[in-house]
Amino acid sequence: MSIPTAKLLTTGFALIAMTISACAPVATYPDRGDRIVSTDPNLSPMPAVVAEALAHCVLFYPVEGPYIINPPQGQSRKTAIWIRSRLGDDDAYIVERDNTHLPVYHVDDVIIRGKHAEVEVLCPVWTANMSYDTPPYERAYRRVLIRLTGAFQDWNYDNARSWPPRLMDPPQLYGWDQ
Repeated sequence: MSIPTAKLLTTGFALIAMTISACAPVATYPDRGDRIVSTDPNLSPMPAVVAEALAHCVLFYPVEGPYIINPPQGQSRKTAIWIRSRLGDDDAYIVERDNTHLPVYHVDDVIIRGKHAEVEVLCPVWTANMSYDTPPYERAYRRVLIRLTGAFQDWNYDNARSWPPRLMDPPQLYGWDQ
């Protein structure tokens, strides 16, 4: 192989690699002030990443009976309904005025960098002595970090890390006007 051909192949491979990496999704929630990164929770792949992370949180840290998912602020009702449908659980609900007393899975943080994603979810810790009348500030949550790998709409569980349950002020519920 001559040197000009080798340089041409090397340059061609470099251009292909740069083109592919430019298409890699980069998104963050909540907004951290970076203008390069998408912070819109309705744009792909964020809904798919959130749905996959919530599915694993509900699987690993379930509550008995109905619960609600609190999506990232700014997520449309339509997107939240789509995420709920991806859970495939009849006990899952989106935030409504009449169900704010239920246990809540709060999506607290999302970072997507190419084929890697991390989602922090505050999972409710529902004990036998709790009831729907227990005030939100007396409820415990477990912080769970779910790591995913994938692309576009196809994200897969990689691993998780969790912290011990503790009492904490719950995040605001993000609902929609009826």
